[in-house]
Amino acid sequence: MKLVIVETPAQAKILTDALGDGWRVEPCAGFVRDLPADKLGIDVDDDFRPTFTIVSGKGNLVRRLMKAIRESEAVYAATSPTHTGEAMAWQVLALSPDAKEKSIYRVTLPALTPDTIHAAFAAPRLLDMRQVETEVTRRIINRLIGWSISAGVRKAVGIKPTLTYNGMVALRLLAECEAQITAHIPEPRWHASVTFERDSASFTAQVFECQRRTAGAAKCGTSGAVGDATQRRHLLGGRDRAGDEGAPRAGRAHAANTYRDG
Repeated sequence: MKLVIVETPAQAKILTDALGDGWRVEPCAGFVRDLPADKLGIDVDDDFRPTFTIVSGKGNLVRRLMKAIRESEAVYAATSPTHTGEAMAWQVLALSPDAKEKSIYRVTLPALTPDTIHAAFAAPRLLDMRQVETEVTRRIINRLIGWSISAGVRKAVGIKPTLTYNGMVALRLLAECEAQITAHIPEPRWHASVTFERDSASFTAQVFECQRRTAGAAKCGTSGAVGDATQRRHLLGGRDRAGDEGAPRAGRAHAANTYRDG
């Protein structure tokens, strides 16, 4: 009997139907081993050597897989075609003392069609330990960074978080945003509008520039200064031009100044 290790029960059913008699397909349901949840699990003084433990709740699954490996004549790892899938299969095989006496093969399945399955099993390869080491290294780095940051968060907020890469990035963005808020120095801002009247007609205009400065800037002074400037008609485009009798005059300009703490 030849054993095939896949990741999910759905994959196991498809491969069982495609391969037929003489094959046993077992799902490993993801990683069966990982770094311990309650401690760092990495010896930083011994070349960052990791210590893997069986994932909680997978004891029965591991026993089933060990029995299947022991009873098989060859083992084919058909987990996902990535370095994660390579390491996933390795973690199963590393638990079995019988695996050393078995022929171990690796097949990668870009699709789960009958033709693709048969072609992959017709040309298997050896397990690529470089890919396994890549995934193990990634996991070690993830734990070293996440463990230290989680410890700081736990000390600061009093809860026990489990931060992923995405969680660490989000935490960094929140920290940067909080730093900007803390460093912010409030400045006064005003929004001003002026009502121009001529005879029975009038219109209201927003003040964009006051004494050649942006009207909303703090340098424009107080709201009273903005009002004084509008009364003196120091407005961009608001001066009367000689000979232009059709232009509305701002002889009665009323400044409506709205304060906003910036």
